[in-house]
Amino acid sequence: MTELLSEAKQASGKITLSFDGDFSLDRALIEVINRLNRVPQYPTEADEPILSTAGGRSRPIAWFIIKPNEGNEINIEEYRDYIEEVVQSRFERVSGVALS
Repeated sequence: MTELLSEAKQASGKITLSFDGDFSLDRALIEVINRLNRVPQYPTEADEPILSTAGGRSRPIAWFIIKPNEGNEINIEEYRDYIEEVVQSRFERVSGVALS
């Protein structure tokens, strides 16, 4: 591991681990999972950690903006379930795609 950054907000926290570019992402994930499995228990009011990975020095290369067609008066928030259940789930199945 070359860097560890942590960020805490109300009701959430985030830890970012960075590894050398030639270090296997699969190996890094296994190492992190092994160490998380050593935690005897988490506080009752906290969820277990969720892990996500992105390849070395990756930066977002695409953003998808969803907006209603002109004349459509439906609040964009009404499409949230569709976007999460249909669109996002299809992107998550693409090898090499990491969503944030």
